[in-house]
Amino acid sequence: MHAATRLNNLAGVEILAAGAGCKAQHPAEVGREAARLAQSVPRAGGGLVFVGGSLAAQLPAVAGALAAACPGLPFLVASGAWVIAPSGELEDQSAAAVLIWSGPAPSLNAVTDEDPPRIGEALARELSTTGASAHFLALDPERFDPDLLAPLAALPRAAQVFGFGATGSPGAVGLLADGSLVRGAAVALGFRGLTAPVIEVTPAARLLTPLRPISAARGSLVLRLGEEPALDALTAAGEGLTGEPLLLAALAEDDADATGARPEVFLRPIRGVDPTRRGVFVSAEAHAGVRMAFAARDPVAAREDFEAAARRLRRAAAGAAPRFGVYVSCTGRGARLYGSYDVDGRLLRTALGDLPLVGVSGAFQIAPHAGLPKLHLFSGVLSLFTAPS
Repeated sequence: MHAATRLNNLAGVEILAAGAGCKAQHPAEVGREAARLAQSVPRAGGGLVFVGGSLAAQLPAVAGALAAACPGLPFLVASGAWVIAPSGELEDQSAAAVLIWSGPAPSLNAVTDEDPPRIGEALARELSTTGASAHFLALDPERFDPDLLAPLAALPRAAQVFGFGATGSPGAVGLLADGSLVRGAAVALGFRGLTAPVIEVTPAARLLTPLRPISAARGSLVLRLGEEPALDALTAAGEGLTGEPLLLAALAEDDADATGARPEVFLRPIRGVDPTRRGVFVSAEAHAGVRMAFAARDPVAAREDFEAAARRLRRAAAGAAPRFGVYVSCTGRGARLYGSYDVDGRLLRTALGDLPLVGVSGAFQIAPHAGLPKLHLFSGVLSLFTAPS
């Protein structure tokens, strides 16, 4: 059973996209599922395939099966901890999620450099010429640094860059229309001929303190929040918490909440403390002028924020027909966060119905923050592509 988007036109009903998931152990099973979907999508232009479980160790073979089953159709094939299909999250299973859409063929680019700064520079050069409305990135966590994303800020559509940290080696390959493969530290798929997606980021954390400007910092060591020593603020935030919650730093580079709007934050781990200087080690991104709060990973807050993000997504897409969606999750979500399976998957189905939507869980997420590509952790990234209604 698969989900498909249909749009009425003068000639009747046109299939814009189709998505499905399947439990599978062998690459040929993924190829057969993709072929079935491709037959239902007229003018199929390209596809995304996410795999998890034992299939993650067979990525080139999965790409080969797709080349044989769907000749001439380009795909980005990437592996994660688990996959999300239209029917729900397939956690702790060997499975694949397949999405195919109609329209122009996507661009596929790979960067093979080993040095993160040069990876980012090369990736920016490659993506600047694709003419794509959005880019999806699958990145190698072993060769990733947040600074890798800095060169992407110069892209004309920097706010439409999203993706994740893949698992395995290789964690991603691009299957070109001629059947050849591209692979590297970064593999990017550019969506061409489509409207830019609406993207929402939903962190799995509850703020324990207000966001306050960092008034003093040394490298990755935050010394003061406003007039208060950072370690004192952290100690106060942890008082009264039960169990062993994971404490995090929530950072914001805008002042949206000053007007009552929801603050957009990105999460970073707390790497240690300096009792002598009363400081907290976070990251070099936590510099003077950036606002910071302390937060705890929290399943109730995660669910509430996910539901709010889905509502914002629907409002932002009002007046357009949903075409398909891509969801990037964190390995710190799922059953590890909620204590049960398919919570995010059920929320997605409630919010978006039977929309063709596929997703993957990875080591980290890439999504816009303050209009520029940013590393996110413990978050979900919802991306909705639409068609004129």
